[in-house]
Amino acid sequence: MVLHFNWHNLNCLYSFFLITGLNEKWFPYFFWFVRNIWSTIILYGMGLIPKIEYQEPFEKGKSYMLVANHKSMIDVFLMLKVSPTPFIFVGKKELLKLPIFGFFYKKFAIMVNRDSAESRKAVYGHAERRLSQGLGIC
Repeated sequence: MVLHFNWHNLNCLYSFFLITGLNEKWFPYFFWFVRNIWSTIILYGMGLIPKIEYQEPFEKGKSYMLVANHKSMIDVFLMLKVSPTPFIFVGKKELLKLPIFGFFYKKFAIMVNRDSAESRKAVYGHAERRLSQGLGIC
């Protein structure tokens, strides 16, 4: 079997991310896609089939704070699968340097410079604003 890379599909994906990144109100559409499509492809493609057991269900309309130990990149995809309600990541500012990913990361995450007390403090204001929009924080 030969797999051919289709640039058209990749351009459609980037266009979707770009459009949903233009307005914070469109974030739930982005979240739905990365939760239901992207993370599923990544996890199942790696042979990981998550089995999620909730002690208490997520309540619709409530914001949650999710915390992972972040021992690997798998945590990112598992957090997406765990939460049916949209949330935004808090992550290190150094990831902005990554080509393409950094551009979208800036749109869909709260960045923190871990070496700066001022930056760490500013995260609370950004998180409060996003929580008031009905999003959770991870």
